[in-house]
Amino acid sequence: MSKESIPRGEYPRPEAKRDNWTCLNGRWDFEFDPENKGLREKWHLGPDLGNKILVPFVFQSRASGIDSKALVETVWYAREFELKKESKASRETLLHFGGVDYETDVFIDGLHACHHEGGCTPFTVPLSAFLDGNGREKHWLVLRVKDPPFSRDIPRGKQTTEMKMAGARYERCTGIWQSVWLEQVNDVYLDRETAFIRANPWTGDVTAYIRPAGKHDANLVIEATVRDEKMQQVSETSFMFVNASLGGFLSQRRLEMNVDVDAVIPWSPSNPTMYSVVFRLIDGDSDEEDVLDELECSFGFRTIEVKDNHVLLNHESLYLKQVLYQGYWPDGLWTAPSDEAIQQDLQLAASMGFNCLRLHQKVEDPRLLFHADRMGMLLWGEMANSWSNSYNSHKNLLVEWLNVVRRDRNHPSIITWVPYNESWGTGDLNLPENQEWLKSVYRATKYLDPTRPVVDNDGWEHVLTDICTIHDYSPPDEFARHYPIEKPGDVSTFLSNLHLNRHLFAPGCMSRNEPIMITEWGGWAQNLDDPNAKSDMFACWGYQGIIYKDFNDILDMYGQIIDALIERKSWIAGHCYTEFCDYFQEMNGLLTFDRRPKGDLRKVKNINDQL
Repeated sequence: MSKESIPRGEYPRPEAKRDNWTCLNGRWDFEFDPENKGLREKWHLGPDLGNKILVPFVFQSRASGIDSKALVETVWYAREFELKKESKASRETLLHFGGVDYETDVFIDGLHACHHEGGCTPFTVPLSAFLDGNGREKHWLVLRVKDPPFSRDIPRGKQTTEMKMAGARYERCTGIWQSVWLEQVNDVYLDRETAFIRANPWTGDVTAYIRPAGKHDANLVIEATVRDEKMQQVSETSFMFVNASLGGFLSQRRLEMNVDVDAVIPWSPSNPTMYSVVFRLIDGDSDEEDVLDELECSFGFRTIEVKDNHVLLNHESLYLKQVLYQGYWPDGLWTAPSDEAIQQDLQLAASMGFNCLRLHQKVEDPRLLFHADRMGMLLWGEMANSWSNSYNSHKNLLVEWLNVVRRDRNHPSIITWVPYNESWGTGDLNLPENQEWLKSVYRATKYLDPTRPVVDNDGWEHVLTDICTIHDYSPPDEFARHYPIEKPGDVSTFLSNLHLNRHLFAPGCMSRNEPIMITEWGGWAQNLDDPNAKSDMFACWGYQGIIYKDFNDILDMYGQIIDALIERKSWIAGHCYTEFCDYFQEMNGLLTFDRRPKGDLRKVKNINDQL
C-alpha cells in the first residue's frame, strides 16, 4: 500500500510529536475467534488469518472492508513490519496504539509483549526486549482483542449492549479504531504521558512537567524552551537534572520559563494562538551533550474558571453555545474517514453559530482536539460510561478516565471535564456510598488537572460539581415555565425543587452557587430522506416520539427556546442543543448522519448569534 493510500496516515498525536515515526495503518490480516481457540492453537506464533481488514477501522464498519455485525467476543489481527535500517542507531522502538476496544494482548514474533484494558485510551509497547538479538529486520505483530458484546462493566458509551441498536444506542466498535504507529528513540526517552504544561497569560509564566522513561544509568538533563507559532524561541531555556544515583527520580520537580507578558497572546475562540514547549533530553555525562530525545508539546496561554455564577475565560464572562457531538461516522463508526472530515465537522459547527462542542460518551480522536485548538472551538471532554454499578465498572472507568485527563489536559480548547452523564454507571445516588464514589472521581480529576471545571454527573443528581447542568427536553412553552426570567433569590432552594427527570442534586447535596447551564435540550427529529416516516425506536427516533416533516418547524421551536434563554442570560450561563447530526436511527440532528444540512444553516446561526 503506497504512502498516499494509507488510511488516516497523518501523525496521530500532533500535540506531542516526534519526527521519526512510521504509520502501520493499512491492510492487516484478520480473523474472528468465536470459539476462543486462537490461544490454544497458537495463532500468535504463526498467524494464518483468513480475512483482511483496513486498519484503523473496526470490523463492524463499512470502511474496514468487512462490515460484519457478528456478535463475536474475540478477534485477531496480524501484520508484518520492518524497522528502518537507519533506526539501528536507536536502541528502542515504541509501538503506539491510539485506541483498541477493549482488551488487547500484543505479541511480537510470538512473544507476549503487552496486555492492555481500555478501549478509549492509548497505550505504548517498548519493543527492544522482544527485538534484540533475533537477527531479523522484519517482525510479526499479532493482536488478540477481546470485547464482550453484552458486557455492561465496560466503558462503552453509546455502544449497544443489546442484540440490535435502538433509540440512542448505536453500533458496537470492536478492536483497532485509532492509528497504530512506530517511533524510534534511544533507550532513554521522554515520557509523553507525564507531560503537563500550565501557562499564565497575565504573567507569562510557563510551568512544564515531564519525566524520562526507559533504561539509563547516566545523569540526564531535560531542557525546555517556549516557542511561538512561527517556532521562534520566546523564553529562556530551563533545565532540570535527573540524577542517575536516584534511580531516575527528578531532583527538580518542574521546569519554569517566562515569556514577556507584553508579547503573550492569550488563547481564545476569536484568537486561538498556540505555543509549544520543546523538551530535549540530554546525556549529562557526555562532553558533546548528546540529545537523546526531543518532543514538541503544544499549549495555549489561557485561563478558565467559575466565579460568581459565571464561567470566565481569561477573566471575561463566557456564554457557552454548545451542540451535542457524539463522533460517529456512517462508514467508519468511531473513526473519521479522514483528517479533512474532522475539520469539516468543526467548521460546520462554527458555521451554525456554536462556540463549543459537548463531546458526548466518546473520548475523541486527538486530531479533533488538535484542530479545535487551532480553530478556536471550545470542547467539553466526556468519558464513555459503562452501564452497571459494580466494582469492575468503577475500576474500569476510573483507570481509563484518569488516562484521558492525562492525555488531553494540554489542549486549551478543552475547558471542562465530565466523567459521568445522567448517573450511568454510578448506581443509586440516594445511597451515601455511591455519592462518595462520585465525589472521589471528581476529586481525582481535580488532582490531575486543577485548572479546569469538573462536572461530576451531567444532567442531574449532582453531588459535587463546578457547574450545575440540567437536561430538559420539554417543549418551548413548558421549558420557559421551568425557569423564572429573573434569577431566583434562593438559587439553591430553587434547584433543589426543580424536578424534571430526576432531582438536580442528590439527597443531602446542595448547590454551591456554581454556574447553571441547560446542557441538553431540543432533540427534535426529522427524517430528511423520508418526510412521512413514523416514530420507530429501531428506524427513526427522536425525543417526545415526534418526527417533524419540515425543518422550519424545528427552527421555530429552536428560536423560541433561544428567546427564553436570552431573557434568562443574567443567570443561565450557557446551553447545549441536541444535536449536531443524526446518528443511525436517532434523527434529531441539525444535519443528517452523512452531514447534509436539513435546512438553511445560516438561519441557525442567525438565531444563535442573538445570544
